[in-house]
Amino acid sequence: MSIDFDPPGVRHERHWTPSGSVILCAISQARTRSVLFRVHKSLLIEQSEVFESMFDIPQGDSKSTENAEYYDRAPLVRLPDTAEEVSGLLNALRDPLTLCEPSAMPDTPMRLRNALHLATKYLMTDLRSKLVRILEREWPSSLEELEIRNHAFDEFPKANMFKMSYEGWPRIFTPEPAASIALAEEFDIESILPWAYYDLTRCVASRCWDSCLSEEEGSFVETSTSRGKAARWECLSASALLRMLRIREFLNGERTKRFKSYVELTGAHYTVGHSSCEDSFCQLLSEAHSEATARSDSDPDILKLLRRLSMRISARPNKELCVCCRSVFLRGVYKRKDEVWREVERMSRL
Repeated sequence: MSIDFDPPGVRHERHWTPSGSVILCAISQARTRSVLFRVHKSLLIEQSEVFESMFDIPQGDSKSTENAEYYDRAPLVRLPDTAEEVSGLLNALRDPLTLCEPSAMPDTPMRLRNALHLATKYLMTDLRSKLVRILEREWPSSLEELEIRNHAFDEFPKANMFKMSYEGWPRIFTPEPAASIALAEEFDIESILPWAYYDLTRCVASRCWDSCLSEEEGSFVETSTSRGKAARWECLSASALLRMLRIREFLNGERTKRFKSYVELTGAHYTVGHSSCEDSFCQLLSEAHSEATARSDSDPDILKLLRRLSMRISARPNKELCVCCRSVFLRGVYKRKDEVWREVERMSRL
């Protein structure tokens, strides 16, 4: 029986295995062609009961077989999904390492979306978990890891490890947050949202990620001379943008209104009689408070200011700040960071 394809059918260059036991047909997103994929049924059945049921057509049932389509002597299954989604799914099933490779651009959410969409739709639980883990791996998993990453980023201009002129944010250190948020909210991946929203609050609304990319292929550093990190703002939904603005407003309030009160009484009990410790700590607080009130509202990074305060406390000579008081002050600063972060986590929930 002759098979008609509308739009015209073409074989997928990569996913056409001559020995494959089933042919999948999906129309391209532009609806200009029908793309044919020939694969082994086991590739899909092992991952999905939905595909197992789809392929399980009783051979002795004439009503089930009379309408069955065959192409090149193999069963033909027409899918309602786009050819790009099917290709993405097969890429993830046949060669998942390509999705794990880090990208300097970063474009992981875009590379994952097609596969993640079909893995969710067709109940491929194991594959979906692996794809989610690839996204999660790009973001910190704890406040301690976030602090380590942020410290490494702060030191980047000083180290100049790539021997390049430093004019922007090193993309190698952080994924792009807006596309990650869009993907996480579409597929209910709450684990990355606090980290992604926090990162997005530090981005500049006037800078679009794709337009700010370096023209030099493979560059790890943006060449734009504008200050601040760009983002794919167009990916955000209205609710995501509103949530980001509320988190930014909270962080900005913590920085400008209550920063000094966070730490000024931290070690009061232990500093009685330690006049040098009291003087040193008051000086550190004054410096930190001045920095907090002097920074622009576009950079409400209270965690960064608290991290710098911790570094100043640690660097203070012992004759000015005793070991006992230093330990108490550091614990107090960490407690304040933890309180801020818990509120960011709460505000990031879907």
